[in-house]
Amino acid sequence: MATSLGEIFGAFFALLKPLFRADKDASEDEKKQHRQKVLIICIVLVVAGSAFMLPGVRHFVFQGGSQKILERQMAVHGPPVAQLPRNPLPFAQYTSPALYTKKKTIIEDDDGLKRIVYYYFFAPKPVPGQPPQKLPIVVVLHDKEGMDWGALYLRMSAVQRVYPSYLLIPQAPAENIWDAPAAWSGDEHLNLDPNAPPAPGEDGRSIRDIIPLLATATKYNPVDENRMYIVGCDIGADGVYGALARYPGLFAGGVAIGGRWSYLDRKKLAKTPLLILQGSQDQLIPSSYGMMFSQIISASGGDAAYHEFPNLGHVCDASSFYSMAVWKWLFSQSRAAATPEAAAPTALPVTAVPASAATAAAAAPGPSSAAPAPPLPPPVAAAVPTH
Repeated sequence: MATSLGEIFGAFFALLKPLFRADKDASEDEKKQHRQKVLIICIVLVVAGSAFMLPGVRHFVFQGGSQKILERQMAVHGPPVAQLPRNPLPFAQYTSPALYTKKKTIIEDDDGLKRIVYYYFFAPKPVPGQPPQKLPIVVVLHDKEGMDWGALYLRMSAVQRVYPSYLLIPQAPAENIWDAPAAWSGDEHLNLDPNAPPAPGEDGRSIRDIIPLLATATKYNPVDENRMYIVGCDIGADGVYGALARYPGLFAGGVAIGGRWSYLDRKKLAKTPLLILQGSQDQLIPSSYGMMFSQIISASGGDAAYHEFPNLGHVCDASSFYSMAVWKWLFSQSRAAATPEAAAPTALPVTAVPASAATAAAAAPGPSSAAPAPPLPPPVAAAVPTH
């Protein structure tokens, strides 16, 4: 090894020797220029040798430092990270491109990380011979199982005939939540598990994706920005509360079904009309919670109504939660001006027609977009999702 190194250094200095030796027949000016070149070469060699003595430089050269820097740059600014939705069939057997258009977009976070976010979108067909009409848009947040029952009902032709609207249906990854309050007041009486892991940070909350998705929808569609709504059940209802607390005044109205939030945000929630729906047999969230929350928000200057449905537990697929009376209340809300119909409905139907997610997922996709929205699956025993 020593002989090899000696030979290498010998060959290196033999290569440099002509650079340091001046021609005997050279003039004084040529010799002076030669000495300047030698001085510059010496300075460069000294600087390079000194830099090579630094541990960081040696690690960079011999331990793959350049590759690690490249990998880090790729992670921050490189190819987007795909966040796959938790449920490939969010509309049961009606998860069909003919009914709901599946889209994806790239969202760049503040730290430069790019993410591929998936969502579904529904746009009513324009009326032939008429100019495009501005329509409301409804953001529909799925439950813990990834099911979008609210979007399924809003897409029905019977609803679209009376309340034509765009539907924006974001999909949260399995490891994400929609949102959670920063703190609880302690008066909610929700029997929160003290040993439960803390809610994830901002990176694990998909509610932050709503703003860029809404911006895209309003840019490419004639959306009535004074009539933007948000609806959700289960953890989707948590997302409704979170969106109204984060962006007070953005939405014209919200419907929260079987959700929970902190009383501490009552003043923020008071800036948006809110309809809270819940089953009287809900074992996860007591019915007294929703009633008390609506009263607290109203006492803070808000417009919060509460309706309770007998014989319903913590479910999201009951048709009572998505009746025409609910949509009448929602679509009558506007940021521009309140209307006489903006008050909460005096009576809501209480007959539940649940649908089986397991049966629906195994069925065939829906028909083409030219046909009206298909009817819901027949009544069967409903599975009870948990928070």
